[in-house]
Amino acid sequence: TECGTFICTRLHSWTGHGGGERSSQLCGVHGASWISHLGTRCEFLLLNPPCPSQPVEGRDFVVIDSSLGDSEVKDQMFALREILDQNGPRGVTPLSDRLQSLRRWAPHLDQWRLMAFLVIRFATDDDRKTEFYNKVDAELELPLDILDDLQGEAKEVKEAGNGWLTYTPLLHRIRESGTGIKLFDLLDERPFTVVEIATFMGFLFQKRGDPPFPWQKEQLCHAVVEALLNSPVVFDGLTGRMGPPVKLKELKRALKMNSLGSCACTLM
Repeated sequence: TECGTFICTRLHSWTGHGGGERSSQLCGVHGASWISHLGTRCEFLLLNPPCPSQPVEGRDFVVIDSSLGDSEVKDQMFALREILDQNGPRGVTPLSDRLQSLRRWAPHLDQWRLMAFLVIRFATDDDRKTEFYNKVDAELELPLDILDDLQGEAKEVKEAGNGWLTYTPLLHRIRESGTGIKLFDLLDERPFTVVEIATFMGFLFQKRGDPPFPWQKEQLCHAVVEALLNSPVVFDGLTGRMGPPVKLKELKRALKMNSLGSCACTLM
């Protein structure tokens, strides 16, 4: 079944030097690239299009559809960059109008009865906006995730008590794309339990046919060490350097273990 994804994008925070526009453009283009690799058809709609009453593809919106072939996707990506470059902030922000236009599509989508999950990806450094949406995410039980950039999310994951996990660009892209796996949403909200850590280790390391990671602390520690021995290093969004997918010292702290014992020796 083809899955339609609708993303409203707008150029943010005019600085006079192109910084705000460039940040927003990269956010949109990276999202389009990721979605094209997933094979998901996606429509990128400008929040403030030149002609909202009579939208034209390539001017007011762009469709990314990988089923049309690589050559067509390249043209679509070029068109997306073009409209993001050419449409700077102007006038008011017609958020209400755009939401109403999206709502008019709802009757046509009712027949699908699909689960909905909303991801808000920031393209701003305004702490007030970030705090507002984070409070919404924390206080309301909505199918919603609020994401900062890679480094910002890596900091939040660590501050939430899950610093044992090396927060990578791949994990960030999975969360940006939206996932029904609740643990990805909880990464930056609270410390994982032992069972949740074991489950997430399965997402990181487990191959088809492998046994699940154990729930007992000592056995889980040994299983993680064995997995790390056969795992490549990854990019750490927090430090900006390459490192192991899991940090053993932080894992010991999360598991409330006094000592890693033979785990550390085995890894050496």
